Amino acid sequence: MTSHLRKILTLTLFCVALACSVTLFVTQAHKPNVPTVVLQASERVLEEVPSITGITLSTKDGLLYGVSATNPGLFTYEPGTRTAKQVGALTLNGGSVAVAPSGDVYVSAGEAGVFALSQAKPAAKRVATRSWHALALLADDSFVVSPSDDNSLFSTFKSQGGPVKRIGQKKEFAVKGTAQNEFFNQGLVAVNQMDNTIYYVFTHALTPTVQHFNKEGKLLAEFQVEGAAIDLQAGLTRQILRAKESENCAGGFTLITSATVDPTTGHLWLGMNGSSKFGTVYEYSSEGAKLKEYAFLLKQPSNLGDIITGINGLAVRAPFIYVLTSQGAVYKFNLEDDVSPKLRALAR
Repeated sequence: MTSHLRKILTLTLFCVALACSVTLFVTQAHKPNVPTVVLQASERVLEEVPSITGITLSTKDGLLYGVSATNPGLFTYEPGTRTAKQVGALTLNGGSVAVAPSGDVYVSAGEAGVFALSQAKPAAKRVATRSWHALALLADDSFVVSPSDDNSLFSTFKSQGGPVKRIGQKKEFAVKGTAQNEFFNQGLVAVNQMDNTIYYVFTHALTPTVQHFNKEGKLLAEFQVEGAAIDLQAGLTRQILRAKESENCAGGFTLITSATVDPTTGHLWLGMNGSSKFGTVYEYSSEGAKLKEYAFLLKQPSNLGDIITGINGLAVRAPFIYVLTSQGAVYKFNLEDDVSPKLRALAR
């Protein structure tokens, strides 16, 4: 395993809309300008629930919630018993999940819309007749959703049918065709409930950035997301677009797959697929400074473990981070358990 860490990592990346998948063998590592932390874990959570599609943490009680592509319902992880428990009477499966400061959990389930439920309210209440690619909640339980219905990046509203505030402006990328420009404007929303500010993360753009807004819609800052995983996927997207330049189609790689804010620090965490060496999760300060890159090892009895190269979701509350893999499994890591010094010592 140590020689594997020193030399080659296998990366599987998935292309959107252009109908291709690529498996790469990368031998040259990007040189990060921030520390790389390697976390190791053997604890899988929500193990009884296969094919998890979304996870979130409650700031009210610290519980982890998840939804599954195959098992209808909303599930929570009981730390004491380390078991999964179904919450409420949701009969749908799949989608994404977000939790409000009040403790109410919202599940966005495709064409079925958005449903609200909690441990105290067993019935699943339908609160929106449509769903969104990205959903988050402000401190007053207002929705933050993307995509918006016009040229803005995202919208906020208290209830469906009520007043809607449209925030941000789509960019004009130097690309061929409106469809490709729309593709590069796709993104995720993440909310810092400490100060009620909103991050919009451009997830497909060749040079991805994060825009930071206050709840009134004023742009506070914008910063670029940089790292080995970004460079790799952006380069592949450029190659594919050049190869398909004569075809009237749009697409590329999803450079950033997940975004969340740690409610204890206000830091923004971004997840992605693959890296030439370490770093599939980046941590940023609320001012946009990149603090660290993280890699994740799954401890095995016979060796140091396997590296997670596909991230589909994150939930962070220091000192723990929960990682949803591209295989639909969730693992719990302690942010203070950095094993990179041990790996360097073994590699000598």
